[in-house]
Amino acid sequence: MTKRLLTLLTAVLVALPLFVSAQTSFNKHAVTFKLLGVDYTSPYQDEFTETFDFFNRHTYGGEIQYSKYLSKSFNIGIPFRMANIDYPTSDSSRVLNSLQAGVDIVAQYKFANGYIIKREDPRLAPYIVAGVGATYADLYRNDDDPSIGDNFDVQIPVGLGLNFKLGKQVYAQAQSEYRISALQGNNNFVHSAGLVLQLGEGAPDPEPVEPPAPSDRDGDGIIDADDKCPDTPGLAKYEGCPDTDEDGIIDSEDDCPEVAGLADFNGCPDTDGDGITDAKDKCPNKPGVVANDGCPEETKDRDGDGIEDSKDDCPDTPGTARFNGCADTDGDGIADPKDNCPTVAGTTRFNGCPDTDGDGIADSADKCPTVAGTAKYEGCPPPKITEEDKQTLEFATQAIEFETGSATIRTRSYSVLDQVASILLKYPDYNVSIDGFTDSVGGAASNKSLSERRAKACYEYLKGKGVASNRMSYMGYGEERPIASNDTKEGRQRNRRVEFNVYLSRR
Repeated sequence: MTKRLLTLLTAVLVALPLFVSAQTSFNKHAVTFKLLGVDYTSPYQDEFTETFDFFNRHTYGGEIQYSKYLSKSFNIGIPFRMANIDYPTSDSSRVLNSLQAGVDIVAQYKFANGYIIKREDPRLAPYIVAGVGATYADLYRNDDDPSIGDNFDVQIPVGLGLNFKLGKQVYAQAQSEYRISALQGNNNFVHSAGLVLQLGEGAPDPEPVEPPAPSDRDGDGIIDADDKCPDTPGLAKYEGCPDTDEDGIIDSEDDCPEVAGLADFNGCPDTDGDGITDAKDKCPNKPGVVANDGCPEETKDRDGDGIEDSKDDCPDTPGTARFNGCADTDGDGIADPKDNCPTVAGTTRFNGCPDTDGDGIADSADKCPTVAGTAKYEGCPPPKITEEDKQTLEFATQAIEFETGSATIRTRSYSVLDQVASILLKYPDYNVSIDGFTDSVGGAASNKSLSERRAKACYEYLKGKGVASNRMSYMGYGEERPIASNDTKEGRQRNRRVEFNVYLSRR
């Protein structure tokens, strides 16, 4: 091993005792053993273009790390690693099969005390890691070339990881880090997996602290923050306020809180229904008139509804004071003389007639009274897209082709787009969202841009065929939402697609 590699090893041995001190319940130590996957190629895709291949982009090695826990969430560690590296160079050649050794000082912070992972599931512990380190490599162009020189670098690692508890003091660990080169300009990824062995018993987890119970001064089961009557027991349906007489009017708004009554009389009863509350009615069990203090005057109230004929709009038909002596047979709040459908409850908008499906078209003029529709179809919904047309749209998803790496539609795809345009013109009540997708080859940002340009190209073509632009929208999703594996040629071809998602317009 060269002199610099020996220097790095000596530094590890000198620094290690600095982190070891007397064992206490809060001062643990740990040793980690991991396998490494080193990737110098992905950060330099522009200099070294090739299709994605995990195994060709990664070289491998091993790592041992000593860690000292300063608290249950924070530790400092010294990892020492050796790995085989492989990376492109500025002269379009590659460094191959070169041995690299390195040592770091890193700080690690775990989110495992109730911040992200709750205490009910303490086995998972995600963490972040950052530090500084040095590496030394003996460089070769290939297996047959002699060494072409050495490479000393200072690197800044930053990354994310996850510990999974296997036993009392044993964890499985997975970590990915990005290493920023300070001297050589060779940034790289390192992915690792291994085991963490903790030394010492450590402190027990603190008992969870139960939050104080929310205040409920009146003990009605509704906390004070949600209780409009926090000092008087009430009901949830009245937001904590009481309704003693159970007439649907809370006590604070009820003029007769202990006797069930009517909303029209602020909670007071009108037993005989003559429009005069019992408290003011000298004949509370017999309909009468106001002029006679609630008692009837037979000669002046022909229909006997308690409203004298001079004030009764319907003197020969019993009614109520609310409707000036007229009846509301269907109880829809519209007096019968003004109700075009007096025996069927309706709405004011349609003069007392119903609109069962609520589509804004009265049942009498609605050919589909129980199914919401539109005026264009006389109250019925627009026609549904046929299965044959749905299959044509599904076929178009995989049938439309573009020039490689471009948003230019190939001419052989025009006939497919013509069919899509024909379907959209056939169903003018439907809109379409045009969604573009790519495989995972290339950068995510460039893939997303390409997919949006391809979706827009389809949008422009359909617009040129007479489909109104306000019926269409387009969006690019890049390599998101794959429908097949990107690890195979066939899967990547399926993922390169444009979808036409047709939906009913709400106009």
